[in-house]
Amino acid sequence: AGGGAGAAPPAARPWVVVNTAVEESTLGARQPSLLRSLVGAAPPLLPQDEFLRDHLAPCDAVCISAGGNDVALRPTIATGINMIMLVKRGSVASIRAGDAWGTSHFEGLFGTDMQRYVAALCSKCAPARVGVCSIYFPDETATGSWADTTLGLLGYDDEPAKLQAAIAMIHERATSHVRAPDARTRVVPIRLSEVLDGKVSEDYVCRVEPSASGGRKMADLIWRDLGLGVDAETAAEAAAAAARDDAAAAAATTATEAAGG
Repeated sequence: AGGGAGAAPPAARPWVVVNTAVEESTLGARQPSLLRSLVGAAPPLLPQDEFLRDHLAPCDAVCISAGGNDVALRPTIATGINMIMLVKRGSVASIRAGDAWGTSHFEGLFGTDMQRYVAALCSKCAPARVGVCSIYFPDETATGSWADTTLGLLGYDDEPAKLQAAIAMIHERATSHVRAPDARTRVVPIRLSEVLDGKVSEDYVCRVEPSASGGRKMADLIWRDLGLGVDAETAAEAAAAAARDDAAAAAATTATEAAGG
């Protein structure tokens, strides 16, 4: 979240980051049951999600990275079957084209379900921007991690191009189509595989978690894509304007005190 006024994130002012992520949580756990869906109820949110929703301001930027645990850590039976069918029976070409088995399932998970989550987070206030991240590519090198079994079942050790094609396809067909409930909120799809492409093992821990260097690359990408950075000239102009505002406010206070005395 960032401080300041106006409809766009105040890039020239200091930013404060509030982390409301929940370790090992899933996007699926934040979806309404069938009965709740039929009556149009909002999806359930975790306490951390509710804190974010309740404290959003119009100038804030939200970054969401969710869905990876739904595939790698806590897949439902449907997700597991569809992912295995997608990478085992589909060719790289059919996956890229969106013709492979399982495509619609992941369009629903990373498209429809993600959009519900975004809508729930933004239900009380429309932030300036929402960044929605797609999954980064896992480390292509087997390192003896707990994720080796899952990645092996998905054929990643033998042919990483298939799972990578699936991640890229999901970004294009699902993540890139997520919208916020209020048109004033700009939704930015962020392709984490642009910087974590599976080629540099030093960027990973246990193949599927970012290391310090990998985290830095992701942070820089998110900062760039959300448009939060600012060049030196703009920063200097903003600092000068803030100083003038502070001086004017101080002068007004002094004048008021003098008049009162």
